[in-house]
Amino acid sequence: MARISKPNRICLILSTVALLFLSLICIIGLFIFNYLFASLISRKLAILPGSEIFDNWKSPSVPVYFSIYLYNLTNPQEVLSGGRPRFTEVGPYVYREDRQRNNVEFSGESPPKTVKYQHRIFYHFQPDLSVGPDDQGIVTSLDLVTVAINNLPGYYKVIFFLYTFNAFVSKTPREIIWGYQDPLMSVCLSSKVCDTDRAGLMATNNGTKVSNFVIDTGAYNISNVGKVLEYNGVTSLNYWRTDYANMINGTDGSVIRPGLQMSSRISFFVPDFCRSFHSDAVDWATATHDSSVHSLDLYAAILMFYLNGSHSHWDHLYSDLLRFASHPEQSQNATVNPLNAAFCPKKKAGPDCPPTGMIPLSPCSNPKISVPIFACQPHFLGADPSIRAAMDGIRKPDEKLDSTVLLIEPNTGFVLEAFKRVQINAYIENDGGLNEVYQDMAGPYFFPLAWFTENVRTWICYRPSFYTSHPLCLCSSSSDGHRMVFSWSVLTKACSILRNWSLSSSSLSLVEFTGMLLLFCFQFAVADKKALSKISNYILKPKKIIPIVLSTVGSLALISAVILIAVLLKRYKLTKTDSASIHGQAESTFMPTDTGLCNKTDESPFDQWTVKPSPEHESFQVS
Repeated sequence: MARISKPNRICLILSTVALLFLSLICIIGLFIFNYLFASLISRKLAILPGSEIFDNWKSPSVPVYFSIYLYNLTNPQEVLSGGRPRFTEVGPYVYREDRQRNNVEFSGESPPKTVKYQHRIFYHFQPDLSVGPDDQGIVTSLDLVTVAINNLPGYYKVIFFLYTFNAFVSKTPREIIWGYQDPLMSVCLSSKVCDTDRAGLMATNNGTKVSNFVIDTGAYNISNVGKVLEYNGVTSLNYWRTDYANMINGTDGSVIRPGLQMSSRISFFVPDFCRSFHSDAVDWATATHDSSVHSLDLYAAILMFYLNGSHSHWDHLYSDLLRFASHPEQSQNATVNPLNAAFCPKKKAGPDCPPTGMIPLSPCSNPKISVPIFACQPHFLGADPSIRAAMDGIRKPDEKLDSTVLLIEPNTGFVLEAFKRVQINAYIENDGGLNEVYQDMAGPYFFPLAWFTENVRTWICYRPSFYTSHPLCLCSSSSDGHRMVFSWSVLTKACSILRNWSLSSSSLSLVEFTGMLLLFCFQFAVADKKALSKISNYILKPKKIIPIVLSTVGSLALISAVILIAVLLKRYKLTKTDSASIHGQAESTFMPTDTGLCNKTDESPFDQWTVKPSPEHESFQVS
């Protein structure tokens, strides 16, 4: 066996030591990166006055679209004579939601633990996205006034004894959705049974329905961010049969806690349903069909978003996301899932307990009128098959098109895509009823009225003006471009922090500065799997690995030197009495005017970065 020459032995020893050192750095860097990232997210996602997330939480800038399809009954007379209902879908009619949180009040703690606000939604018609004007055309649907009055207690029915009732109405889509004045509703209002004289699916929803919330800010435990503590002044409901069913669980949906995993479950309180629901992570998904960018690139985008505060639509983000969906057990019949017996309405409105797939909404209506309204997934997805089988014209349900889905970035809780899909139905039966309107109808039916989807797509992209001529955006298809931009941005941010270092800041600034440089090192040396693969291939080839080792060690040495200079500079500044003049001398000494990386000039692509000392936490607050 040939002996290894002395120079080669030296190279092999040096290479082995360097690799061990690099491996240690990689392992430490991985833990430090995860810790720093989690710490950063915890600080940035709390809903606090003046925070980066607060303004967008109060008045969201991301568009949410409400698209509604109406069920048009094509054979009303046949139905009243015992024939099968036949439907056609009309729509979509699309509205842009303007979600507002007003009268915001924080609790007295520092930082505040809770925030109180009033929530309301305004809807603005989008003709370019709709099938046509919502004030044109005629749709035949169930007369909800008749349905409501037919379910009044006997002593209230006396008021309407002499009136004539219709089983169906034919109105424009706008009237069916947003309401129309009805003489029977006027009588109902004057008798103080009803709280409006308008009849419609969403007659009281367009900016007039106000919900009062108290939620957790997440300042003390980021896992509780957005958790509903009070709704309309109460901490629990009184609509259902048990304390379990009346519990208010989960968030209001405006924010979701970070640090999600495949085993995670998210709870939501849904005021329109007067109850809480939960969604489970079901699988990993991508927001688009391409998956060329890995999750760390999304880390980069989110980190830059929080550091810089800039954002825009990102049409080419490809990253692994968690897909959350509601569990079917929540809408199973009480005989299948006994827990759901608690959600059977106290007052009879339709069947005592609904069949599988149907969720009663009658408790959410006027307490004097238990209107038999039920929600389900569009086209009766997941509902008892016999319900859809009793009708014609309703397409076969599709899991992909009719289910409610959330695509969430797990590390931050950002909802990047959401599709909430719900169908509204009214229960009618031929029991004689008021003026025997339905006496010859076959029934009973869960009569479909409309189905809608609320969808939102949120993309974030760090794109400074520098990239107008240098398109190395994180949205680029080049992974090298992603890492270059991220690393350059992190290093520049670190320089910005160092340049604006003030005497009033604490040692946390040094930690943040060091963290930025570690992220810079981590992105280059650890995250690049291709580079690590190449290094592993050269382990038995000392001559080829030497340049890589020297380059890596040199980079680490440079970073260590910068950190050392930062520490020395800090001590140097603390020994001077005239802080203002010394700060100016130190800045001009460490950051010469001809340095293009850290010196802020008019041409700098990172002019929008400013760092201000936070008086509350003695750390740096990026704005």
